Amino acid sequence: MNTENAIFGKAPAAGARVAGLGTTAAVESIVLGLLALAWAYYSYGYIEDDAFIHLEFARSVASGAGFAFGGSVTNGDTAPLWVLFVALLNSFNVGSIASAKIACAAGIAVAVSGAWRLASDLPRERPAHDLLPLAAVAVIVLNPYFVHWSLSGMEADAALGLSLWVVWAVFLDTLTMRRALFAAVLLALGPLLRPELLVFAALIGPALLWRLWRAAGTGSRLYRLAGVGALGILMLIPLCIWCWYALHAFGSVIPNTRCRGE
Repeated sequence: MNTENAIFGKAPAAGARVAGLGTTAAVESIVLGLLALAWAYYSYGYIEDDAFIHLEFARSVASGAGFAFGGSVTNGDTAPLWVLFVALLNSFNVGSIASAKIACAAGIAVAVSGAWRLASDLPRERPAHDLLPLAAVAVIVLNPYFVHWSLSGMEADAALGLSLWVVWAVFLDTLTMRRALFAAVLLALGPLLRPELLVFAALIGPALLWRLWRAAGTGSRLYRLAGVGALGILMLIPLCIWCWYALHAFGSVIPNTRCRGE
């Protein structure tokens, strides 16, 4: 410790803030973890109505019958990526309900980590802002709607987490190629997770491409065009593949939710 720090106590003050933040984080993590376990136990038998539809499609996919509901092949699910994820988990013979709960737990992890990372990288102007990550996590996990959907078998929390990670990758700090690819992949998968994320991708995608164009400002115009064009195509590939499959398997790319509910 140098003389200035010894006189004015700067290092101990900073160390105390770090220690206090670590203690707060530990306490919050323990409390929220216990609450999550209690809620998981209490709500284990609860599955949202729409989640049963996901489970039926997932069972059909896992059995090799394709996207079918009640034995009828139909474009009746608006979250095909969630169905495929649940079907993958179901292939390990853990049971339909357990597959849905595990998928939801993964969605919670994505949402919580996204909130923490986004808040952690926000500019800090005062020492109190060090608590932003904790506050961001608390605001999300203690939200009644988040709690309701957290283990309901639905994909809402995972979609929230995906959105938070995209915002972090696109708008915070310098946009590197790695971050741009990360954001592009998430934006590409988003509409297959929740249909509303198609609007999100339409809004954030151009911003990502523009930021990439600006970040590659020292390169040649052809190099920049190639990079932006390749990233734009990447964001379209998953949705195009699904639309091609839906057109050939169902005869339409528009989900037929009426048939799904019959």
